[in-house]
Amino acid sequence: MKGTGKNGPIMNLKKYDFQIKLIDTNANSLVAPDEEKSYSNIKFRWKSPQDTVPDDAYIIVLFDMSGSMQCSTDLNRKGNCNKVPKGQRKYDAAIDTLKNFVEEAKTWKGKTQVSIVPFGNRVKTGNCNFSEPFVNVSPDNLNDFQNVESTELTKFLNTDLSNKTPCTATNIYESLYKSVEFLTNDSDERFYPVNREGEPTDNQPRLSIILFTDGFDTDTFNKDETIARGKQQQQIDKIATLLKKNPQLAIHTLGYGLTPKQLGQKYGLERAVNWNKDIDWGNDKTKLIPRVEYLDEQAINNISSLTNGISRIAGNSKEITESLKLFLQAILGEYEIIYKHPNPQRGRVYQVISSVNPVESNSKEYRFTVIGITAPPNIVAGAFGISIIFIGSWFIVYFLWRKELQS
Repeated sequence: MKGTGKNGPIMNLKKYDFQIKLIDTNANSLVAPDEEKSYSNIKFRWKSPQDTVPDDAYIIVLFDMSGSMQCSTDLNRKGNCNKVPKGQRKYDAAIDTLKNFVEEAKTWKGKTQVSIVPFGNRVKTGNCNFSEPFVNVSPDNLNDFQNVESTELTKFLNTDLSNKTPCTATNIYESLYKSVEFLTNDSDERFYPVNREGEPTDNQPRLSIILFTDGFDTDTFNKDETIARGKQQQQIDKIATLLKKNPQLAIHTLGYGLTPKQLGQKYGLERAVNWNKDIDWGNDKTKLIPRVEYLDEQAINNISSLTNGISRIAGNSKEITESLKLFLQAILGEYEIIYKHPNPQRGRVYQVISSVNPVESNSKEYRFTVIGITAPPNIVAGAFGISIIFIGSWFIVYFLWRKELQS
């Protein structure tokens, strides 16, 4: 089971924090040894997330290649982003944090596969040192999964990605839709393994998307915020429909920049930045704030809420690294509880609920189909005695019949 709070996964719970409740749905009553109606007397074994071997995981990292990633890591700096030297750009810092992300993933047990997918559109000839296919969120690019233990991920970050110049527009929703569509393809047995009978196996891999961006979606953009939000909602609805195919798929979002409130403080406003009033969306000298500095906090929050994922805004490398570490904990971290059902009976339907006071997990239903003793010991003993008497009676009849024939 996962322990998740308002601010992310809860990793420091102890065994005594947990309780187990079993319900006999046929009798609509609790199941407990010695007729005690409580959780705590259901004994169980327990493992922390650090000791548990997680299921296989497939993680897609959507990496923003927009021109604003050329801006300085010093978010208090103002001026032309194109003049920021390599090594001091947000782009360079973001790549370094992805290297840390890969190293952190190696410390977890289990098999974790990561695909780092640069995204963007409207590649500008002359400004970019790559072509459209590099940032096209295609099945081929999405499918470039590498085990975190492999050197291929580090090689990609150090060479293929580091040598590029971010320069695109930001097609967040289109890229996210294609990623969700890819991971909800139930014919792909890596993501949806089945047994010989064609039924899903018990240990389904964990599927996740991490969206890393520093801006706003340019495809749904409009200078009127109400219109832009309406277009965004249309895209959210399309993605939500896809997610119905796999409600377990998780989307986490990470914004690199300042919140609207922090951006307002930077430019001397005593309030959060207003989309309609404050941002220069293009050659509007009456507006104070350049669009390359605007991070759409509301949009990334709405995206992560589709799957109850985590959304974070980070203003420096340390905060980004901590956020990515938090995402890994949410994806891979899980408490393991193993218990023995007291006096199970074949054919009856039971539910199990785990709780960390006062929060309860969703119930999990199961049925015993093949077990040894299917009733309490007193009933089994009685049935056994009746069987012995029945067999003995037939033996007496047979003995008398045989004796009569011999005479």
